Amino acid sequence: MRDLFAAAVALLGAAPVAAGMSSNLVIAFQGRPSVSVVLRQDAEFVAVPVSISSERKDPSERFAEIQRALQALVDKAGSTSQVIVRQGPVSLSGRRGSSFSLGSSSYQAPSRAQLDLMMELNGRSVFTCASQILQLVADLKPPGEARYEVGEVQLALSDPETRRPQLLQAIAADVARTRQLLGGAIKVIVSGLESPVLVRQVSDREVELFIDYSVAMDLDPGTEAKKR
Repeated sequence: MRDLFAAAVALLGAAPVAAGMSSNLVIAFQGRPSVSVVLRQDAEFVAVPVSISSERKDPSERFAEIQRALQALVDKAGSTSQVIVRQGPVSLSGRRGSSFSLGSSSYQAPSRAQLDLMMELNGRSVFTCASQILQLVADLKPPGEARYEVGEVQLALSDPETRRPQLLQAIAADVARTRQLLGGAIKVIVSGLESPVLVRQVSDREVELFIDYSVAMDLDPGTEAKKR
């Protein structure tokens, strides 16, 4: 058990860093915003998530092989200045075997590491960037029984928080227009403005930025007093 713990700590503590990696890159999601104020702009990066797992039955060997496969992919990405690596979560299971059974069902052991490979669009299409990243992964043979699994291609943006002032100004203007249209007799309460700036993918090139705020309206108490 002590060896397993040491292997887990080694894997978590040895997270490799590729040149150009930024913690401020935000990957866009594909849901719908529930607010009326959004800012639309071109995305800056294409992001391809990669999951790394191993079929080794021995947990210590499995951890070590995942680490080697992870480092090999980071080294491969680092050989080109165009690809940025962002580390993702690591999930390690001390259960022996690559899968286990519970009753009549079989489950995969959740030992895996994840990362995102990103490439700047810089005038290129999402298809071109994604194809180059996928080819990079395909050209790399993982060690032993490890394997790379590529996820859904997404768009990404750097430093979306820099757009917060513009979003707040747009929200304030929208609230002011609402009050004006209703004759100023409505009290508008806005909450959630402290929420992070979110990024949503809207096309093969564009993203929307927004704050997940909410608006409540009530009759202005001053108006009630005047009526009396």
